[in-house]
Amino acid sequence: MNERSESRWLVHAVAGVLCLILLGTGWWLGLRPVANQKTDVASLRKQVQAAEVSLRQKTADFEKLKTQVQQTQTRLENRPLQLRSASTLNAQLGRYSDLAEQCGLALSTTRVGDLAASGDHRYFPVTIGGSGPLVGVLRLLEVLHREYPDTSIHFIDMTRTPGEGEARFELKLVWLVAEAPDITASVPTNE
Repeated sequence: MNERSESRWLVHAVAGVLCLILLGTGWWLGLRPVANQKTDVASLRKQVQAAEVSLRQKTADFEKLKTQVQQTQTRLENRPLQLRSASTLNAQLGRYSDLAEQCGLALSTTRVGDLAASGDHRYFPVTIGGSGPLVGVLRLLEVLHREYPDTSIHFIDMTRTPGEGEARFELKLVWLVAEAPDITASVPTNE
């Protein structure tokens, strides 16, 4: 071989290596990110599909809860609440006392606050407390909730005596009344 052909061969080899370097750099800088984006796009599509499934499930759950709330509101609207006169306060306190006795509880405290108003409603705050079997306290709460729609339980403080099944309790109730009392009678307290 002559010198010229060796020189051409060397030039072609260097040019070939430079072309390979340029192709590698082009792949590294240009085509590799595009290829990675395709895998990123596939991963993002899977994430979007999972999020859509989750959204459909949450939407279905929301619609179910919304229907339950509407049914409950309809039931409450169709259930008339007949409020007693505030002048029957002593009779109401007697009903609470009788209920506690039926549940096997002994009342030790009965306190009635002043008549109060909130919006369109008038109410007496009533506190009753005592002791008895834990199951009796739970029964009292259940009956108050079910059979006394004009009474709401505002606060419950209950302590159980370990091993004995006995409990001490204090309930803060709100008794809704029809109108303000016409009489100014003293309210009995038993402490």
